Amino acid sequence: CVAVPEAVVSTQSTGKSAAKCPALKYLFLSLAVLAIGYQVQHNYEDCHENDNFYFWHYSRHILDQLPKRSILLTSGDFSTNTFRYHTIGEEYRTDVMVMDMQFMQAYWFYIMLMPINFNDVSFPGLYKPGKESKYPFYNLKKFLDENFDRYPIYMCVAVPEAVVSTQSTFFFFF
Repeated sequence: CVAVPEAVVSTQSTGKSAAKCPALKYLFLSLAVLAIGYQVQHNYEDCHENDNFYFWHYSRHILDQLPKRSILLTSGDFSTNTFRYHTIGEEYRTDVMVMDMQFMQAYWFYIMLMPINFNDVSFPGLYKPGKESKYPFYNLKKFLDENFDRYPIYMCVAVPEAVVSTQSTFFFFF
C-alpha cells in the first residue's frame, strides 16, 4: 500500500480490510483530525463563551438577596450547579444551604449528603409505598412545616407539583 489509490484497489482486489493497510488507516486518521481542526477553527468565534457571565451574575444576585442561614431549594442542573459553584467553589455565602429538590427524593441523599451538609435541617420523611417502603421519601409540605420557623426558605425552581400542592398553607411568589 504505497499510495492511496493503490491501497484502495489492493484492498478491494485482495479482500484485505482497511485495518490491515497502514497507509489507509493513517490517511483516515489524518482526514478526521483535519476535519475536526477545521470545524474548531471555523466555528470558534461563533461558539466560544469566554465572556459569558450571565449565569454567574444570575446566581450571585440571588445569593446576595438571601438572609443569613437561608435554605435555597433548587431543581435541576442549571439552578443547582450555578448556586453550588458560588457556595462551594468560590466559598461565597457558605451560610446558604443549597438543596436540590430532586436529590432530596433520592435514598443516597439521606445516607451521604444529609448527615454531612444539612445536619441541622429537619427532614421529616414519609415512606414510599411498595417494595421500597423502607426508604425515606421527601415531602415538601412536611419539610416546610418542620423548618419554616427555623430557617428562611426560598425556592429557585420551576413550579413542580409539590409546590402546587402546598399553596394552601404557604404563599409562593411565581
